[in-house]
Amino acid sequence: VVDIRMKEGDMQKYHGNVSIGLISSKVNVEGPIVKDKLSFNLSFRRTYGDLLIKPALWIASIYDSDIGKLNVGYHFYDFNGKLNWKISDKDRLYLSFYTGDDAINFGVRYRDYSMGDDEDSNSTIRYNDKMGINWRWGNKVASLRWNHVISQQLFMDASVNYTQYRHHLGMNMSEETIYTNGSQSSTVKDAFEMAYKSGINDLTAKVDFDYTPLPNHEIRFGGNYTYHQFRPEVQSAKMVEGNQTAIDTTMSASNVY
Repeated sequence: VVDIRMKEGDMQKYHGNVSIGLISSKVNVEGPIVKDKLSFNLSFRRTYGDLLIKPALWIASIYDSDIGKLNVGYHFYDFNGKLNWKISDKDRLYLSFYTGDDAINFGVRYRDYSMGDDEDSNSTIRYNDKMGINWRWGNKVASLRWNHVISQQLFMDASVNYTQYRHHLGMNMSEETIYTNGSQSSTVKDAFEMAYKSGINDLTAKVDFDYTPLPNHEIRFGGNYTYHQFRPEVQSAKMVEGNQTAIDTTMSASNVY
């Protein structure tokens, strides 16, 4: 059992902290919105390895005669937020939110190159090739919780919760051939795109009661309902040959997903 509880914001004063590291940084701030009544707590973290690698990629593109633009990187981020509202001495309302993503990307655009047409000295042929991969996965969590003291012996905890896991992998390749004859030009494009998606969504409503009839006796009861939505292995593909769409399953796959 993993029991993770978000820190409640300070209802008396504002404070926070900032941490800067070699590959990641984070910031946290908390304090009162209405003193002794309503508080907040916000945290954000991100890695920036993808930003640090950009100078090295730029240098590599200078010394590689084929690569025009190279983009490779990995990063993750997460954001936490919580509101704590003291409605009365018997009622408290909490709103919590979390979102986080990991992302890997790879993209290369080869330098345009051209060649003359031996049959016509006024004609040229240019080539423009690209390839890319985009891979992302992450989670979202949201919760609205109400605590209520019914009596000295009976306590209620009611909540509505939402969780989401998502995964996406996309690949694309394209080849453009540009024909030029004097002031006239035409482009022929061949391309292939593929996407793979999967995910799980859960929506839960829950209520728990703690009843203490005697100091040495405690009774717990309640109920919950969870709606599961599974989105397994949805794939889509699109292929273009000579400017004509040969395969396109994007719409049907999107409807399923």
